[in-house]
This record gives sequence, structure tokens and C-alpha cells, in this order.
Amino acid sequence: MARTTTQAIARARVAIGDPDGDRADDTTCLGYVVDALNIVKTARPDLFLGAFETTYEELALDDDLPLDGQFFMPIAMFVGAMVESQDEQSADRARGELLSKIGGGML
Repeated sequence: MARTTTQAIARARVAIGDPDGDRADDTTCLGYVVDALNIVKTARPDLFLGAFETTYEELALDDDLPLDGQFFMPIAMFVGAMVESQDEQSADRARGELLSKIGGGML
């Protein structure tokens, strides 16, 4: 079963202690999911064989992620790190760094 964009956003929000999404709305988080997919596509084009010309800018909430489940966590951690970096509500920048390292290390 494929994981969805909404599940990735929810996982990111749990990681940053914002389960209600007070720090970033769904549209912002969905943009981060698209950014994450484009980063993965650049780093691992082999994962997009046959679909390399596909763009993900029109991806919507609840759409399936176009990658295997093993890439769910890196995408979620990227979203969490981006939310952490966008405002001053996080007194702990180390959490954003940690999420980036987890996500990047999984690629």
C-alpha cells in the first residue's frame, strides 16, 4: 500500500511536536513534499525510470507518493526540517538539523 502526501505531512508534524499543524498549513507542507520529491529525483534519477519527465507540482493532499515506502521517512523528515527552519517558534535548531541528517542519510 502506497503512503500518501498527507501521511508524510502528519509524520513530519509529529517529529517536530506540531501534530495540529499550527506552524505550517497543509499547502506549505505539500510544497515541501514536492520539493523533497524533486530533490530525490535529482539525487536518485534511477527511481524515476519511465517517469523522469513527470512533474509533481500538481500533487495534491492524499495523493500517493510516487516512491516506494522506504523513501517515506526521508520525505517526512525533509518536510519537518523545512517547517523547523521557517520560523522562530523552534528554540531548538538542532532538531531541524537532526531531521535533515536522518532524511539525507536514508538516501
